[in-house]
Amino acid sequence: MTRIHNFDQRAPLITFTHEKLPEHNKQVQIKQFGSGSKQFASDTSSVIWPVAMAMSKWMCEKYCVENVNKTAEDLYKSRTLVEVGAGSGVVGIVSAHLGSFDKVILTDANIDCCIENKNVQPDLIKNNVLDVKKLFWGDE
Repeated sequence: MTRIHNFDQRAPLITFTHEKLPEHNKQVQIKQFGSGSKQFASDTSSVIWPVAMAMSKWMCEKYCVENVNKTAEDLYKSRTLVEVGAGSGVVGIVSAHLGSFDKVILTDANIDCCIENKNVQPDLIKNNVLDVKKLFWGDE
């Protein structure tokens, strides 16, 4: 196993686990397209980076449903999260599973990996929580 930054970027499937995830197994599986994959896209984030896993952990600790203040005023506000340069979408997908956001939008120049990962999250699709949009930095 080749590890880059102490993280296996060639494994086709990565599992993120955190006790604050509400699913019965407390984990989310994310596909990645490492250099051995036919879908690998150089100069894009077709692999999961360690910082994405750290940010996912932080989101679980900060934005799990029990930590979000649901005051009367908050009930009228929509909570939307936009992940810019989402790559595989791990941070946004984990955040969507937390239940604290009404909508999570993953954006990237190459959205193939995001779309693959969105499609394996049936509950998020059914509830219209997760969306993927193509975005080139500098475009309108």
